[in-house]
Amino acid sequence: IGALDRDTLLIIDDVTTDLRCTELNAEYLPSHGITSMLDAPFQFNGQLAGVLCCEHIGEPRTWSNAEQHFVANMGSLLTIASESAFRRQTELRLREEEQRYRSLLEDLPLGLLIIVRGEIVFANQHAAIISGTNDPVKLVGMKLSELLLHAKQEALDAWEGSVLRGSSHPPSK
Repeated sequence: IGALDRDTLLIIDDVTTDLRCTELNAEYLPSHGITSMLDAPFQFNGQLAGVLCCEHIGEPRTWSNAEQHFVANMGSLLTIASESAFRRQTELRLREEEQRYRSLLEDLPLGLLIIVRGEIVFANQHAAIISGTNDPVKLVGMKLSELLLHAKQEALDAWEGSVLRGSSHPPSK
């Protein structure tokens, strides 16, 4: 295992003469008749996650360049597959969390706006009702200043209506 932390491929033509096999020669290799090994590590999150082991039984052998390249490539593919599977799982969890939070915000029993650099990027249904648009989609993309001007204009229009009806006091809201 220590050798796999240092090497991208462990090529051992004869396990009885290679010092990296000392621990394995005590029991594992002889009991299984293994004489040659070609091992490729694969990683997950930059750490050794496993080993693709090709073990030869019989007379010690020399691993060909083609075999070495194949095993090294398979180790790389296992690394890519592990990372890819983890990324897909993480993306799925993030999407589920986003949907859970979005539902929570949309169902909140009060008006909620999320404003980034003066622009509305999220509005829930209650905010749309309060603003008078009744549609949160219409608020998204609107500048906060536009919304405030719209609200002021509505208040002024209501006040003007009350003046025309004979009341000089602004309506209470």
